[in-house]
Amino acid sequence: EEVNFLKVHVFRFSKRPGTEAAEMKDQIESGVKKVRAQQLIEAGAKSRERYLETHIGQTSKVLIEKTDSSTSRGFDEYYVPHVVNGRQSGFVNATVTNFESHKEGSDAELYCRSVVR
Repeated sequence: EEVNFLKVHVFRFSKRPGTEAAEMKDQIESGVKKVRAQQLIEAGAKSRERYLETHIGQTSKVLIEKTDSSTSRGFDEYYVPHVVNGRQSGFVNATVTNFESHKEGSDAELYCRSVVR
């Protein structure tokens, strides 16, 4: 909780026959692993929110990767995702106004809402 991460990758250990780890004593039960993984995922989401919040008011150089009729999407040099106003291309200087969540497929994703002036 002291360090804010943009992305936390959580996975559960699974035994692989013939490995030293598979033979270790005091293995953690599957249900416990599942609960702990979910707790880490939730902590990671809160960490991401805190991290993105620190970007509000900052201007970043964003490389645009996708556009639609009214917005463009891209990433800055720290791989922070941005949605910017208008149809943009290449690199743009974008000022973060807030951050929002959108749903794409089954993954909820946070991104910075930014303005190109």
